[in-house]
Amino acid sequence: ESMGAIKDKVRLLGEEPKIGAHGNPVIFMHPKDMAGVLTELEEVKGST
Repeated sequence: ESMGAIKDKVRLLGEEPKIGAHGNPVIFMHPKDMAGVLTELEEVKGST
């Protein structure tokens, strides 16, 4: 549900979240849509 809202507003690098360094799903937002900053979103366990 939240990913759908994000995908409507910014480009994501990748189709689906991948497991990041802390063992949680992560996805990156395209820097051109984020004022030149590579932005990572991490789903923290227990946050959904």
